[in-house]
Amino acid sequence: MGHISNGMSDGLFDTYQDAISAKDLWERLEARHMREDATSNKFLVSRFNNYKMVDGKLVMEQLYEIENLLNNFKQHKMNMDETIIVSSIIDKLSPSWKDFKRSLNYKKEDISLEQLGHKLRLEEECRNQQDTKDNVQEGVHITEDGKTKSHKKRSQHSNNSSKNKVANKKKKGNCFFCGKAGHYRVECRLFKM
Repeated sequence: MGHISNGMSDGLFDTYQDAISAKDLWERLEARHMREDATSNKFLVSRFNNYKMVDGKLVMEQLYEIENLLNNFKQHKMNMDETIIVSSIIDKLSPSWKDFKRSLNYKKEDISLEQLGHKLRLEEECRNQQDTKDNVQEGVHITEDGKTKSHKKRSQHSNNSSKNKVANKKKKGNCFFCGKAGHYRVECRLFKM
């Protein structure tokens, strides 16, 4: 009994110091932890049911969190059908994945959790590539707009001095150093500090 008592935390020792024998102590500890185990099962199910994916995080990171919850289910010997798990995860996707959710829900064949992870990873990579292309195209449009206006100004004001051209030129875009509009990095007072 002394070995068990020495291994307990102070709070547990204070609670169970009046145990008569090692068997009595062991039965009381087992009863307490079995009750906590039943509570933790309910807590796990609640965490799984209430989990929602959000747009600010990578979908694959969130899928790993859900898989971690499912591994906890297995540790507690709680089994759930894989079809229910896959359907639940599809329903947990954020609203921006609405079209992807719809396409998965209307397929006739069931997919495994592994196949779902593969499809989610591919879709996320495609979305990231599309976002990168959109950002590059926006940068190209800003550059083209600036060139078009400067060409027009040159043809209209060809007799003006070079100082007037710089003064009349509207600066579009943000400073690459401080991010504020109206000046370039070379003219940035924060860059010169």
